[in-house]
Amino acid sequence: MRVWVRVTGMCGSSADSRAVWMTIIPTVYGPADQTVSYGSAASLRVSATGTGPYVSFQWVGPGGNISGATTSTLVVPNVTTGTGYYCVVTSGTATVYSRSAWVDVCYGPSVSVTVANNGPSCRFINANISGDYSGTEWYQGLTGHTAAYVTSGQASIMVCPSTSTKYWCRVYGVDSGAGAACNADSVAVTVP
Repeated sequence: MRVWVRVTGMCGSSADSRAVWMTIIPTVYGPADQTVSYGSAASLRVSATGTGPYVSFQWVGPGGNISGATTSTLVVPNVTTGTGYYCVVTSGTATVYSRSAWVDVCYGPSVSVTVANNGPSCRFINANISGDYSGTEWYQGLTGHTAAYVTSGQASIMVCPSTSTKYWCRVYGVDSGAGAACNADSVAVTVP
């Protein structure tokens, strides 16, 4: 941006300074590191403050500039290997590089829960687990709510609820060495 100043004297005469370029250097925040399940998408975002009206973004990956990745958000589909990304933010004549964010891939199990009848008041709840896992935890309530811990280390539990109650299972993944371990949560099931 070019700026100049006009100085006006007491008698009404004025003088203009010469024009100089003023560069606004933006401050860039983000992107944050992410861990996603194998084959899913990652979404990275940067924000920039102190920018002029002409701000541009260019995301860079392992192969250089990513074609068409010219907004503040980058969506990386079908992540299968760990990779780093950063964003080049330009405002006027100033160019700033974001931090490099690492997108890691985790390999984890999947789990579903079924209820088996075991008499008039008690039920078996079975975790149907596929993939490698290192442990389980059972909870009472809605999926993701961990306030009502039941037990751990078992693929099946027996419960004797007095009223309809929801139960769900968290399965801990195993670090494969190729990426971080992922956990999987089942959908909560109602045990009558």
